[in-house]
Amino acid sequence: MSANPLSKNEKLTLWVSLIALFFSVASGLFSTYYTIRKDHKDDLEVVDIVFTESSNDKTVLYKDLNIGKVGSALIPLNYNILVSNNSKRTVSIIDHKLTQTINGKMFYYSNIVNKVTINNKDIDYPVAIEAGESIKLVFSINILLKPVVDDLIQKKYKYDTKIPFSDLHRYLLSNGYDLYGNKLKAIFFEDNTYMTETEDYKTPTYKITFTTSTGSKFTQSISEKDLPENF
Repeated sequence: MSANPLSKNEKLTLWVSLIALFFSVASGLFSTYYTIRKDHKDDLEVVDIVFTESSNDKTVLYKDLNIGKVGSALIPLNYNILVSNNSKRTVSIIDHKLTQTINGKMFYYSNIVNKVTINNKDIDYPVAIEAGESIKLVFSINILLKPVVDDLIQKKYKYDTKIPFSDLHRYLLSNGYDLYGNKLKAIFFEDNTYMTETEDYKTPTYKITFTTSTGSKFTQSISEKDLPENF
């Protein structure tokens, strides 16, 4: 016994039902996909690192470190690093690593970081950063002195002595160099200010990496020459 053929109205109704079912399933799949993508996006960690300022303590410890042409002594300077959590959830920083970039290669020495402080206290990991919040870390970095600068300093100071930074800085400028080994000309004024001229100003470049509790790593290159003003 053969089935009765569908009428035009019945066929139209069937097609409308099938199309409605298709869009209903497609809408459900899209909604599920969007929810999964949104949840995944909300779980992503977004951390920005900005070098905001360099400074120095009133006195600095002049230390020996003989590693050939790369550097022969150390003077600590302070680098202020702003770490911002632009995620939608709390991020926990558990570690950091800082290396120096020399001739395009990453260079590490064990005491490159003298200390790291937060709110004037030594950092104690982990450090939690709430969503939308930032923290300021101060890295006391042992700057590698080029042999030409080290030789100049040794004419006046000895290793393992604390030196007033302003005296050291003025002494180097008076002898045609800065702390980084740049050759320059300094003009001093009666009010104890000065002006310097140099053809090619170079500063050390560092790469800093922060690791979170999820294993994510966030890296940024920092250099004093990128700041609006150099001391």
